[in-house]
Amino acid sequence: MSINNLLSVLEDNDKFKSIVKRINSSKDFDMSLFTPAKDFFLAAFLREQKKPSVIITESSSSAYDLYDRMSYYLHDCFNILNFPDSDDLYYENFSKNKDIEIDRIKCLASMEAYHRDKSIP
Repeated sequence: MSINNLLSVLEDNDKFKSIVKRINSSKDFDMSLFTPAKDFFLAAFLREQKKPSVIITESSSSAYDLYDRMSYYLHDCFNILNFPDSDDLYYENFSKNKDIEIDRIKCLASMEAYHRDKSIP
């Protein structure tokens, strides 16, 4: 059984559907999950939403870890982007990493394209 099939099992669950409905109808929703379930639930939730989402983490390393895990769960159905942390060192004279700037611009351009065209890039 593939990961996508496992996500479908969760998405078909009535309890999951009721949680998604409560999240979508509430401005202030709080929920706790055991750590192993967080990624699986988030992947199923993002598939259910069918729209771009921004996920904010406490650090750039946790953002990259989450990016890797979501890429594993959602590789077939989502264009997952990571907005990397800037490599600025103030008062230093050296050139910035162009790859980081390109990745940041790709993320921003993707969000702008969605709002302009109302389609997921």
